[in-house]
This record gives sequence, structure tokens and C-alpha cells, in this order.
Amino acid sequence: AYIPDEEEGEEGVSGREFYIFDCWSAYKGKPDDMSADKFSKCQLIYEAFLLGDDKEIDMAKVKQQAQLAKLTGVSYISTDIEDWYSTKDGESIKAGLLQVFNEFKKAIPGCVIGNYGVPVSDLNVRRYSESSKTRTEEEIQAEWISSSKKRVPAAEVSDALFPSMYTHTDGSSADPIIQYEKDVKLTSDYLRTNFPDKKIYAYIWPQFYNLHTSPNDTYQKFMTKEQWTRVLEVCYENFDGVILWCHGKGPDGEEVAWSDSRVQE
Repeated sequence: AYIPDEEEGEEGVSGREFYIFDCWSAYKGKPDDMSADKFSKCQLIYEAFLLGDDKEIDMAKVKQQAQLAKLTGVSYISTDIEDWYSTKDGESIKAGLLQVFNEFKKAIPGCVIGNYGVPVSDLNVRRYSESSKTRTEEEIQAEWISSSKKRVPAAEVSDALFPSMYTHTDGSSADPIIQYEKDVKLTSDYLRTNFPDKKIYAYIWPQFYNLHTSPNDTYQKFMTKEQWTRVLEVCYENFDGVILWCHGKGPDGEEVAWSDSRVQE
């Protein structure tokens, strides 16, 4: 989508390129083609469609998914292999993803491909973990960088970076987006410093994540229109695009449709 900067006026010709990728298919009934609303296509492929039961690469699956992606005509692809973050070291993650990426590039020359969560974990989620409650801000940030070290090598073989920037809160803050805005800036500064040549497309979700703390009244609750706007604005200021994700369930585990007023708002 072309979004002119304010200072350009209506006839500006150099607005910053910003992508809004549509991975909202889990909202039942969502239109397949959102291009009229300037949503871009990104093929999201979960690890179950790429790995075998042993959590290692199943090349037959990978080749099948590469051919399916080719049929859709997409040029942006995000794999989602998360199991390796806890079972493999950095070089093994890098080697495995490179093998998968190469198969997609063979099928779709020139495609842009990366893996969810490369090269850092979600700072806004980690800060609300039980262990972070007794840490200083400096310790929280240091732990976040340390915990992400095994993901860093994979950035070398990724065409773009796909960090997770879901919004978390423990329900204690009257304005949880304030901390989120700070964490987006911290994440962006770290990535721009260490990977200056990589585009950054952040995963965001219009519901509060809150899966790593005891349930509270914001557990998977939809953000207000104002909160979601602020999430989008700070991502626009700091990243090159966003991947809009959802899992199609509401706070009570109910299935959520595209027509649901919470989604439309």
C-alpha cells in the first residue's frame, strides 16, 4: 500500500512503502482477496505441513507446499517452524531453514521468504513471564537478547525478518499500549542496528496474547479500535510492514467470524 507521508500533501510521490499482509483467514468467512483494501498476500505455512512426526524436515511435504504456494501466485512466504527454537542450536536452525527456503526459491524464483520469530522472541510477551516479575528493566532486556541468540544465525538466510510483536498485558495497566509502544521501539532499534539490510515485517494480532500468565479479564480479548490503531501506528513508524494474524477464537474459545462486530471495528 502506498501511504504518503503527511508533509508530502496529496501530490506526494515518495511516500514510504509499507506492506499490510493478510493472514486473517482463520476469521470464518473472510474474503480471500483483500487487495482492493490494499492488503497484500503472504503465504503462511505452519510446521505441521513441513515437518514429519519426528519434527525433522519432510522434503515431500516441503516440495508439495512450495508447489501449492506457486499456484497461489504469492511472492511473500512465511514459514512457521517454532519447535526448533527449543530443540535445536542456532546453526542447526539456520541449516534447516535454508534447506526449506531453497526449495521454495526453486519453485518461486525471486520470492521473499522468512520464518516466524526470526531473529528475536517477543519482548512484549517475555516481559510478563513469571520470572520477569523480579527483574529490572535492564535484566528483562538482557534476558530477551540472550534468549534470542539461537535464532540470530537464521537471519543470515532469511530474505526478511518476521518478529512476533503480539500485544501482552497482565491486566494491571490502565493503558497497556504504552509499554507495547516502548517494546516495539526497542525491538526495532535492536533489529535495525544488527540487521541493517533486512526488511522487517512484524506479526501482530488484534487480540491480547496473554497466554503465558494466568487468565485475566484481557485474556485474548479484542483490543478497542483506539488501541489497535495505536498498535498499527507504532508498527508503521518502526517496521516495513505487518503480518495480520489471528487464530479465529475469542476470549471464551468461541469461533469468531469475519462479520463479527469486534473484527469489523
